[in-house]
Amino acid sequence: MSYLFLSCTEENVSISTVVPILICPDDLDLVCNVVMVEQVVSADQVVWARFGYAFNHIHDVVTSVVWETPPSAPQLSFPLSEFEKAYNDLKELDKKWTENFI
Repeated sequence: MSYLFLSCTEENVSISTVVPILICPDDLDLVCNVVMVEQVVSADQVVWARFGYAFNHIHDVVTSVVWETPPSAPQLSFPLSEFEKAYNDLKELDKKWTENFI
């Protein structure tokens, strides 16, 4: 996994990316229901601007998302430094989990 979803090209520029946040636990593919967020990254924070679910995919790439409409879908924001730490912690846990099964 890379930091592409956290990329920011210039200061004061926010970049929006569609990111899966909950994937089928059985085999981690996109055939099951997949919860998606529109993630907006700025120089100092990450915002999950809207929530939805993957509606269609081609070759395991989500091509359509059905977005929830306000007010049922909240926006969540995280300081970028805390988000990066949580991401790195998750990668480390995944690595340990994988090592136990190899």
